[in-house]
Amino acid sequence: MTLNSVLDKARALSAQADRLRVGAAAEENAKRILTRLEELNAVFDEVEAALGAADRLRERGVDLPVVRLDLGREALARSAGDAGLPPMRAFTSAKEKIEGVRRDVRLSLSQAWSQWTTARTAELALHRMVMLPPVERRTEEARLSKLNKLRRVDVPSRSDVVEFAAVHAGLKEDLDALKDPAPELQTLLNRLGQRTTLAHLSDDDIALLRRYEVADQIEVQRRSG
Repeated sequence: MTLNSVLDKARALSAQADRLRVGAAAEENAKRILTRLEELNAVFDEVEAALGAADRLRERGVDLPVVRLDLGREALARSAGDAGLPPMRAFTSAKEKIEGVRRDVRLSLSQAWSQWTTARTAELALHRMVMLPPVERRTEEARLSKLNKLRRVDVPSRSDVVEFAAVHAGLKEDLDALKDPAPELQTLLNRLGQRTTLAHLSDDDIALLRRYEVADQIEVQRRSG
């Protein structure tokens, strides 16, 4: 083997090594970009979920600002150019933009949800629930419990909005169909709600509770000491 042939082989091996190093670097860069893309898509998914819930609230008359979700995506696409892959700084910028959108959307949605559910609950004639027979009353109490549980959700999903609206509509319809409790019963229930002793209840009071089948709502407990 001549010296020239050895040098030629050495140059060829060196060039191949350079190509491998470049390929490995490109592969590593692609992996980093893929990771950033997955992070970015996760944020987009959160924003889209919040926007979906906001749409359900708008359908029910809630005033919420409309947000453009494609701003970060457009900037990211422009930065890719002919190379096909955006630089890492473009991902950082896009993520900052969309995270800002996420914060704003979730905050406005949370506030609107709290106000809307509070207003809808205030519409319910809950004082009429005592007029229901015991079994039906427990059903309506379960509905009310579900509404209160949904009200405590900080940032609702689409399904939370839809479920609250459906449960609220059913409960409101049932309560609206009832008559207000008799004034004497309402007065007695108000007294009991402020805590009293058995000594302050007359036989007529107890008979009134039994006549309207609400005696099972009253718990009697001996005071210690």
